Amino acid sequence: MVFQAESNSTQNNRGVLLLHMGGPRSLAEVPIYLRKLFSDPHMIPVPSGRFLRSIFAGIMALVRTRESQNRYQQIGGKSPLSEQTETLRNTLSDILGCTVVSAARYSEPDIFSAINILKQKKLTQLVLLPLYPHYSTVTTLSSLEQFKHMNLAIDFTEIIESFCLEPEFQKSVADQIVSFLPTNNDTSDIHILFAAHSLPLSLVKKGDPYVDQVFSSAKGIIAAFPIDVAYSVAFQSRVGPVKWQGPTLNEAILKLSSKKSCHLIIYPLSFIHENLETLYDLDICLKSFCLATGLKSFTRIPTIGSWKPFTDVLAGLIRNAFGKMELPYV
Repeated sequence: MVFQAESNSTQNNRGVLLLHMGGPRSLAEVPIYLRKLFSDPHMIPVPSGRFLRSIFAGIMALVRTRESQNRYQQIGGKSPLSEQTETLRNTLSDILGCTVVSAARYSEPDIFSAINILKQKKLTQLVLLPLYPHYSTVTTLSSLEQFKHMNLAIDFTEIIESFCLEPEFQKSVADQIVSFLPTNNDTSDIHILFAAHSLPLSLVKKGDPYVDQVFSSAKGIIAAFPIDVAYSVAFQSRVGPVKWQGPTLNEAILKLSSKKSCHLIIYPLSFIHENLETLYDLDICLKSFCLATGLKSFTRIPTIGSWKPFTDVLAGLIRNAFGKMELPYV
C-alpha cells in the first residue's frame, strides 16, 4: 500500500496521538524512568494505595538504577525508542498530512506536552494509536487510561487498541522476515523464534488477551510466508518471584540446541522499536547464550518500526479510523 498526503481542509481538523512506553534518553534519566515505571499500578500491581506505591517505586528505582545504567551504557547510554518513535511520527505526518504527536508513558515527551499541542490545534477528530502490537492491561490500557484522565475535549475519537491480528500487519512482518532468509529458499535448517515480552500468569488468568494475541499473531505471520519454515514462540524479561508466561527464550533455545546445524532467527514480535530488551537482552545476552549452545548461527531481525510496508499499514489503519467518524462539518 502506498498513500499520498491529503491536502483538503478536513485534514486541519484531524490529529493522531501515538502512545508508547518511552525510555531514558540519557543515563541521568534512568532513575526517573524507573520511578515512573514502578509507580504505574498496571505495571506493578501493589495493592497499597498511592502513598505506599510511591515509596515502593522510590525503593525499586534506587535498587535497580545502577544495574540498569550499566545495561544502557552497553547499548550507547540511552534508549533509542523515543528517537525512533519521533521518526515514525514524522513519517506518518507526511503520509497523512495531519497533526501527529506522541506521548511516552514513563519519559519525555509525556502526555502533558502532547495534550498541550493537541489543544492548540483545536482538533475535532482524533485517533489514538498505542504503539503496542498486542493489547495488554499493562501497556495499552495503562496508556489509554492516562490519556482519559486528561479530559481532552474533542468531538470524535477513535482508538486502535491493537493491530497484531490485522492481515496487513502480519503480511508486513512476514515480508520483513523473508527479506533476511537465504535467496535459494532453502529453509530446512532455519528456525524462527518469535520473542515477546512475558506477562505474569496472574494477569493471564484474569483475562488479559496479550498472550493469546502473541500466539495468534505468530501463527498468522507464518501463514503469510510464501515458503514453509519452522517456528516457535518464547517469552523474555521476567521480573520478581511471581510466575510468568513461558517458555523462556533460554528454554526454547535449549530445546533447539540438539540441532547443531540450526540457523536461528530471532524476531522481536512485541516491540516495534529498539529498546533495552532488544539491544541488550537479545543482541548481547541471548546471542552469547545461543552461540554457547552450539547453534550454527544467530540472526536477530531489527524491529519493524522503520520498515516502510509497516508504516504504510499504520497509515491505512489510521485512515480507516478517521473513516469511521461522522464528519462534524460538511
